[in-house]
Amino acid sequence: MKKKITAMIVCAAVVLSLTGCATVHLPEQEKLSVMSSSTTSESNRYSEEANYSSTETASSSAKEESEPETTPTIDWSTIPETDEFDFVYEDIDDGVAITKYVGAGGDINIPTMLNGKKVAKISGAFYKNEKVKNVNIPNGVTEIGENSFCGAHYLNSVTIPESVKILESAAFAGCRALPNGTLPNEILEIGYSAFSNCDTLTSVTIPDSVNSLGSYAFSDCDNLSSVVIGNGTIIIKEQAFSYCKNLKSVIIGNSVTKIEYDVFKECINLTNITIPGSVSSILPNTFNGCKNLTSVIIEDGVTRIDYNAFGDCNNLTNVTLPDSITYIDYPFSSYCKNIEVTYKGKTYDYDHLPRLRSDINGE
Repeated sequence: MKKKITAMIVCAAVVLSLTGCATVHLPEQEKLSVMSSSTTSESNRYSEEANYSSTETASSSAKEESEPETTPTIDWSTIPETDEFDFVYEDIDDGVAITKYVGAGGDINIPTMLNGKKVAKISGAFYKNEKVKNVNIPNGVTEIGENSFCGAHYLNSVTIPESVKILESAAFAGCRALPNGTLPNEILEIGYSAFSNCDTLTSVTIPDSVNSLGSYAFSDCDNLSSVVIGNGTIIIKEQAFSYCKNLKSVIIGNSVTKIEYDVFKECINLTNITIPGSVSSILPNTFNGCKNLTSVIIEDGVTRIDYNAFGDCNNLTNVTLPDSITYIDYPFSSYCKNIEVTYKGKTYDYDHLPRLRSDINGE
């Protein structure tokens, strides 16, 4: 049994690295749990991907290296709805879910109705479709399901209506030419790896309506430079923005209470960050590898800073701790030689960090 599980994990890892449809930096200890929680349909798709020939893989890689197209401005009111025979769909409680697009590609204006029933969900319909360029999702769709546009490498634009409330896992993962991730103002859920590996995505604003931001949601977005997290978000899950190597500006809303492990790991161009007092703890590795981080402001209300929270932040020089801090582990690694930490009017350099820990923890 152990050998079978190991084989499954290795197979999945190979497939994910080929498709870009999920983060490729998944820690080893988490791979098994992710595999066990995957749906049957997702597993079937992964199996199909594993059967791709080496020639097809090489061709796909060559395409990915080409320059993305300029984002078009499309007046969808002038474009007829795409023929319903271009879609495979199934009945669901509140209408129909589109499960596959079988048309010629290009500009897709998804119909509001199919066979007299409202289109309520997109369910994996454009998975690995490299012919689709621009898509208009009609008002009335409430959910964009798992892998719906995953691996649609040449998708230049998508219009997401205000009716959409849920983006499931890997909904737009690997959409390498998608420069804009404009989200509806009333969206409630952004799932695991929803926009991971979207290489041309440059900025993201998380609406106030989002309560929880999924793990790896925007990880490995190479050109993401600006993030604003709204004042309704409570939890930012692990590695949500990890390996976004050009991320420079982050604004965290004042409702966030938990920033999980590795959220900003290896964001090497992030230079400063303010952590609001609503966050109770800064967990291990939150900013690990942020090599150009120079200044951190931790607002009053934060009570705990865990091990390696700012590990390998080579250029970190200035951290001010609020009086609310009651516990500090070893958050700064040996690479933080030039750091100065201010706490209750006293300044501690790197060599005196053990004294800082003693003063805070009462050891």
